[in-house]
Amino acid sequence: MKVADLDRSSLSILENFFAGNVDFAPLYRSASPYSRAVLWTPCQDLLLATRGMPICGLQRKLADARSEEKIVSALSEVRVALAFVQRGHAVELLPDDAKPEWPVSPPDLVLSRGAFRAHVEVFRWSPDDTGSHLHERLAPILEERDLILRMSLPEDLSNFVVRYDERAERERLVEAMVDAIGDFIREIDPSSLPIQTTIRGALIDLVHSEPGCGRLGSWNTAPTFIPNESYDNQLLARLVKKASKPSCWPEAKQHHPYFVAVDVQQTLGQHDAFARVLYGPSTFNCLMEPGERRSPAVRYPEIVEERLKTHWKDLLLSLGYDATERHYISKPGFFAREPAAADLCGLITLHQDILELFPNPFSNARTLRDDYHRELGIGLATAIENRIGKHARL
Repeated sequence: MKVADLDRSSLSILENFFAGNVDFAPLYRSASPYSRAVLWTPCQDLLLATRGMPICGLQRKLADARSEEKIVSALSEVRVALAFVQRGHAVELLPDDAKPEWPVSPPDLVLSRGAFRAHVEVFRWSPDDTGSHLHERLAPILEERDLILRMSLPEDLSNFVVRYDERAERERLVEAMVDAIGDFIREIDPSSLPIQTTIRGALIDLVHSEPGCGRLGSWNTAPTFIPNESYDNQLLARLVKKASKPSCWPEAKQHHPYFVAVDVQQTLGQHDAFARVLYGPSTFNCLMEPGERRSPAVRYPEIVEERLKTHWKDLLLSLGYDATERHYISKPGFFAREPAAADLCGLITLHQDILELFPNPFSNARTLRDDYHRELGIGLATAIENRIGKHARL
């Protein structure tokens, strides 16, 4: 099956949603078969699912998305909006310029259900896109020549890349390798297949396919480690920027609960990062016996000690905020440590249509509540449940 066979998108359907966006049609017409299959077809499916749903501002949001990057970002907002609508909320998508009600930097969404109203900022947590570059560039060549290519990447193309500068460099390296492989394929004698060789450090295996079935068969990586520190730093930088938005809003807007929602496009190396960054990394002292106590190994910020005297105590102890035990949080996380987190009631993740909440026990008193998961109609994050279960076993 060719990549183009996976494309179910239609200009006539999509242009109804992108009415008023003069850049949409040129973007769609210039898209590669790969982009049609992996961007525009899911986009169309998502937008069709919003029909009849209580989502205001969708047309304006899509009209303002004047580049592929903006469209991808807008689709994350729509995906989160749809997930909340399916849980009984009405949602308003706000444009970047929502004056006069929002003089500066409005949130992406406003949720309402009954008397409950909340503001939500959305960002996309995307995967390493090395595979996308390989498929988009190599598939047309292989389909045209009825070839199947399997490849194993060298170490410098196997490591996960997280930061934007790392991704730009990875894209440059992949393009150079793909160009070299493309030149090799165009010059070979088809009668010499199958061929196994190495090009720019990548081991490639090239064979004939059945007519019309040329494709990138598989690509493997060298052994690599998940760069937890890079994921953590990238997530922390995004959170600091997003969490600080309410500080510039009108006073009346700051009294509504505020959440950051993350459209998680990949779980590897990421879901563990949320609990680790938000609450802090945990440490286990294997020399201590179950139930044994010692002098606190860490001194927590004053706000942690204050919340430990409230109804948040059970959750905080389960998370590991007790440095006298053998399993404990060794460094307070974003919620307890960063001043910007004070206006944030929690972080919401959306992954595979499942919404989960990481509540912030350290937010401002005016918006501090322990029942937001019920108001939002979503569950506590499984990462929290796992920590609670692990703490109980220890």
